Amino acid sequence: MEIDKSVVQEMRKEVFQALNAIASRHGLNVKQQSNVSYSATDFSVKYTFSDADINLAKADFEKKCWKYGLSASDYGRTFDNDGKTIVITGINTRAPKYPIQYTVDDRGMKCAPDYMMAMITKAG
Repeated sequence: MEIDKSVVQEMRKEVFQALNAIASRHGLNVKQQSNVSYSATDFSVKYTFSDADINLAKADFEKKCWKYGLSASDYGRTFDNDGKTIVITGINTRAPKYPIQYTVDDRGMKCAPDYMMAMITKAG
């Protein structure tokens, strides 16, 4: 059997579901790394297991927020901007131009740190 993109995608999905079921029985979270390396004969994916009581997105935000002028308490912060509800939901350090992740009325968005700081200042 030759390994191609569709095989890798299907296998990742099935393996992740199986590992997630096993991890939840043991009170753990499992996170699948987004990048995969594969060839015609093999592929590799990294999985990380962590304590299920820890919110991984929040822990990641708290670790990286200072780089963008935010504080750990800003995670999940809700405020109004021009009549719309804004919630800060995370940081993506692999997106250098727009690393701040947030929602506007439950719609996912991203922006530059200075734009987020301006919205926070405007909201008071």
